[in-house]
Amino acid sequence: MIFDEAQRMTEEEIKNSPRGIVNVYFYDDSQVFIRNEVGTRDNFLKYLTNVKESELPSPVREPKQYLDFVKRILEGVKGNLGNFDFIIFDNNVFFEDKETANAVKELIKNPSNV
Repeated sequence: MIFDEAQRMTEEEIKNSPRGIVNVYFYDDSQVFIRNEVGTRDNFLKYLTNVKESELPSPVREPKQYLDFVKRILEGVKGNLGNFDFIIFDNNVFFEDKETANAVKELIKNPSNV
């Protein structure tokens, strides 16, 4: 499981975050928090177990081509992704039957069929 912008998580979200084989929390302690956001290093260490810390050497920014592609999708326009992978996961949807799960796997393998 990857949690990007994890500094935006609430205490309850950190405590109840899904437990994958490996969970990765990307956060920035220098961000300004809004409302009940508490995603700080101290809180991750407080609520999570078996923590291994790593620090990115610099901020990660996506190339303009990728960002333009995502923007076009959000505007409802088809576009060329180029050499990037693009997969959308919705953690609020669980597939109970194999037929639906297989259809989603096929869609992920062949996104050009969208």
